[in-house]
Amino acid sequence: MADSRTTEVASTPLRAIIERLQHPVLLFSLGIALVIVSGFQLFGEQANLGVGALLLVFAAGLGVFALMETRRPTGTDPGKRLSALGPGVSGPLHVRLWLDAEAAGAAAGSRSIRIEAAPEAQAKTNLLRIGSLVRFNVSVSHNCHLTLVNIGTDGNLALLFPNERHGDNRVRAGETVSIPDDAHAFRFRLAPPPGIDRVKAIVSLDPVRITAADLSGGQDAPGGRSRAGTARAVEVIEREARRLDPARWAEAHVEFEVTP
Repeated sequence: MADSRTTEVASTPLRAIIERLQHPVLLFSLGIALVIVSGFQLFGEQANLGVGALLLVFAAGLGVFALMETRRPTGTDPGKRLSALGPGVSGPLHVRLWLDAEAAGAAAGSRSIRIEAAPEAQAKTNLLRIGSLVRFNVSVSHNCHLTLVNIGTDGNLALLFPNERHGDNRVRAGETVSIPDDAHAFRFRLAPPPGIDRVKAIVSLDPVRITAADLSGGQDAPGGRSRAGTARAVEVIEREARRLDPARWAEAHVEFEVTP
């Protein structure tokens, strides 16, 4: 078991190199380089002028292409981008995410609804009504750092953990973190508008530098964060995730539909 784990971790840099080699800009550059080399071999020094012109065209085209790639949005829906974010490598760390919901208007003592994160192949649409009370729960396999974020049906992004009561985001193996927990003097009640609600848990063996201040950039819209502001907040999370060692972090997410 130890040998297979060592091999998996060691192969991480190689996987990263392969992923970078598949980037469109690099593939385009390699293609042009092959054309230039072939031109030299076929035409020799007589092709110098043509190759020089080709290099200028290539440099200009590559610059424009790179600029477009940089400015191109990675997705029109910040919630889908957040859900899709993952390390791409299976490491030793595992996280379990679930939510408990008490249906709107439920009688005292009635059974609550539980929604757990599941593989995409088993994913299904979970329905909760506006007015339901919800609690988010996370447990981890190793001592680590937890960041829990939510994009609600209104497009607002909220940092659920760490928070004002729990500024330290270190969690212990086997410990269940509940947001809100029994000590909190508040509960989360699902509010309009109807739509898809997403919750993402990011856990890392190394410190994670995502704070409420980091996610509060952007212009506020009446009633909450603007869509552009939420997109920028998701970009902050994506940048921090790329900084982490893929073998040392994990994620889980749940999606559910809020209905009238």
